[in-house]
Parts: sequence; C-alpha cells; structure tokens
Amino acid sequence: MEKKWKLAQEGLRSQVWMNLLIFVQLVITFFICMSCVSVFLEEYSAYAAIEKLAHGNGNVIFHHGFIDTDSMFLESSKELEEFLPGNEIASCYNVLAEVQYENEKLVYQVMSYDSKLIDAYYPKMEEGTWLDACKGEDILHVVVSKEYGLEVGDTLELGPSLEVKPGVEIVHIPAKVVGVLDKDAYVLGYQIGDPERRDSSWLFQSANPEYGNSPLLLMNQKEFMRVKENLGCIVIPSEIDNLTWFSHEKEMPEGQKTAQGDAINQMAQSIEMQLGYEELRENTALSFKEEMLQIIPVFLVALLVTLISEVSAGAISARIHLYRYGVYQLCGLPVRGCLGIHVRGSGLLTGTALVCAFLSILGMEQFGWAIGGTVIRIGWIQMTAGILLAGINLLIACWIPIRIIRERSVYEILNAKE
Repeated sequence: MEKKWKLAQEGLRSQVWMNLLIFVQLVITFFICMSCVSVFLEEYSAYAAIEKLAHGNGNVIFHHGFIDTDSMFLESSKELEEFLPGNEIASCYNVLAEVQYENEKLVYQVMSYDSKLIDAYYPKMEEGTWLDACKGEDILHVVVSKEYGLEVGDTLELGPSLEVKPGVEIVHIPAKVVGVLDKDAYVLGYQIGDPERRDSSWLFQSANPEYGNSPLLLMNQKEFMRVKENLGCIVIPSEIDNLTWFSHEKEMPEGQKTAQGDAINQMAQSIEMQLGYEELRENTALSFKEEMLQIIPVFLVALLVTLISEVSAGAISARIHLYRYGVYQLCGLPVRGCLGIHVRGSGLLTGTALVCAFLSILGMEQFGWAIGGTVIRIGWIQMTAGILLAGINLLIACWIPIRIIRERSVYEILNAKE
C-alpha cells in the first residue's frame, strides 16, 4: 500500500508542469463552486424568509410607530390585532433602552422582534446562536453586532434611555450575549434597496456600520416583556416600529380590508412604504432568478473547462505512463494495481487542490473586509459541494486512463514504447 503511494507521487513529479496546470484549474473550479454555493445560500435565505412571512394575503409596512385612541404608542402586535380583527401581525420594535457594560455606556440601536420574524430568518453569525428563549431565566438573551468586541457569555445591563419621573423605581434588566452577528450580516429591518423594484432588498438592513447603521442589539420581544414583568421594570418601554407584517384572513371581505387600511393610515405614524405580499413575492422571486442566472453560467463554464482539461490530461498522462505500467506488470503487479497507482495520483492531486480551495475560501471569509465585505463563507454545505465536485472530477479523470490500461496487454505496452 505504501509503495503504491510512493509510485503515485513519483508519477506526479515526472510531469510537474502538466500537473501544476491541472492543480491550478482544480483550485479555481472548487473555489468558484463554493463561492457560487455561498451566493446561492445568501440569496435563498432572504427568498425563503419572504416566502414564509409574505405567505397568503396581506402587506408589509415601514412606519414610525402606531398610536391608540389616547395617542399612546402601542407596545405589542397583540394590541394592534385588537384594533384590526382578522389579521395576524408580526412586527419589529424599538426598545428605548440604554446599554451598559462594566459601567461603560455603549451606544446601540436596540431592537426586538416577534417570534414569527425570528423563526423566519437566521442571519450570519460570527459566533453563538440566533435569538432563543430564555428558558424561564430572568436574564434576557440578546444578539449584538461586533463593533464593541463583546463575546458570547458577556453580561450587560439595560436601563432607561428616557428621563424617569421622580418616585418611580429604576429597575435595570440584566442581559446575556448569546450571539454575535457577522460583520456582513443582514437582519430584518427597513433599508433602501433595489431602485428598480421593491423586493426583499428593502426589508433587510445591514449590520455593517460602514453602511451608516448604528451598532445593533437585538432581542425576542416576547422574552423581553416576560423578563420585564418578572422584574417589575416599568421604565424601559418598547414600541412597534420599523417593519410590521399584516397577514389577512383569506375570506376577509374587501370592505373590511378597505376599512382596516383606513384605520392603519390613521394609527400609523409616517408610513414611508407599503408593499403587498403578492407584489413582494413576485419581485423577490424575480430578483432571485436573476441572481441565479448570473452565477450558474460562470460555474458551468468553469466546470466544463476543467473537466475537459482533466480528461485530456488524464489521457495524455496515461499514455506517457504506459511503459511504466508495463514494467510494473512485468514485475508481477496486476492491472488492478496499476489502476490503483493512477487513482492514487489523481486523488492526491484533487485532494490537495480541494484543501487549497477550502483555505482560500476561509481566507476570503476572514479578510473579506479588505474588499468591502463578502458573502463567501465556508460551511458544511459549501464543503459538501466541493467534495462532491472533487469526487465527480476524480471519476472522470480516472475513467479514460483505466480504459487505456485495461485494453492493452503488457507486451503491447512494452512493444509500443519500443
């Protein structure tokens, strides 16, 4: 077994320049493959979230709060549902809290989400997990962006950001960091998107401060309200804000839809965008298809060129090594052993190229900030795609040499060399 590996390495060294060319092509192909998978996953995550949130009939609104009949800002989607029966509402919230870490004030945009929004979209994480339940604890679980260098397990304190009336007890809410967003992550929230069509690009805001956004601290609204109630904290209010999703009952009469639309216009503060589910789904699907049509041809061309090169190089390599294999057979090595040597050589070349492609993707992920950010990531899906492509490439690279070796006897091989 060990001798066969040594013979395979000798075969690779005997054709250094040809194998180097194949190696470079393989690295590029694997890199393009895993990059395309990363782009696909990035685009599909937003597409899948829209399919979940914009299912059925309804609309999504970007606004600056809803007020009740007493001109008080509503603090939960359940309160809004009482004014608009027949709707299932999920919303983002603005939490009026000041964040402290080890007696240092940290400036964050503090937001919370209804559970439906949390479950629909999982952003890229630097470390830790996305928002989850506190499991009965009276310490709030939060996810932060990475500007202040906080890590998973760090504890914070949330206090009031507004002036508290005299005599009102100031109760702080303890919070624990359970996740840190990737610098290039997107979270649900309004952001100016594609100017040509209103699609999902308008409904996800970047966590990267280079785009002018404040550092983010995110939490589960239901857990925030529970912890706040358990601790008796009344000095940190939250209010429906940013994006709110209204899902109508399928059988809702048109007259009721019109009346509720008028009510929304009266209650909402400064509606800046209103988008129907059907239009949103169609535009997002169209944008997703356009993105795929851009990356798929690039991948297919790179794959085709590499596979053709592999087949040609494999055939040339096998013919060059025919005499070597003939000598091996004359010394008692069966045809299967000669094929094993060739497969080992091709596998060693392919495996080394795959590892280099993995390292290139990892480097791009770690240092993508140098080119303004990147969606290229290394994960189990990207690695699986690279391994599958490596397997296909290895099969094709070995197919023609196997046929050439099998179809000739040792005497034909040696005579051909002479």
